Amino acid sequence: MKITKSLSLALAAVLAAGSVAADKIVWKPVKEVLLRVNERAPGKWNVYESEKVPGMYLVRFEKRVVLLDVKQREAFELDPESLVRSGAGVVWEDVRAEAQTNPEPMPPGQGKPRRLVVEEWTVRDVGRADRIKVKLAGHGTVIDVQIVHPLSRRSAY
Repeated sequence: MKITKSLSLALAAVLAAGSVAADKIVWKPVKEVLLRVNERAPGKWNVYESEKVPGMYLVRFEKRVVLLDVKQREAFELDPESLVRSGAGVVWEDVRAEAQTNPEPMPPGQGKPRRLVVEEWTVRDVGRADRIKVKLAGHGTVIDVQIVHPLSRRSAY
């Protein structure tokens, strides 16, 4: 009886852990990328892409982290403390649903994302790269990300 009870508790714990882990997004660094913020290269920066969801990028520059969802054309500012390092990448628990139900700006340090108002989105193929240019309302910050296409396995000849 004790064995079945401990097995059922273990199974419940595994299932609960699986449901919590489903909200976490693992981000890997983009290898070939150019970033400009307000027409200047930031001093300290990195760009990550989601391992499972195409078209989602984390742009980390200076003391800010901005999530760009290209398909939904949405931008969120994240609390840098909500990101957890995992090898070369980072892990972030997706709580954007809270930002959608409460679009008011969140105080820093809360771990909750803050929806950013975007004045202009430009997404286009510029030859060997995809260019994502976003102009944020308010301060007028312009984030320009150019992500180089992975090389095709076919020969160029």
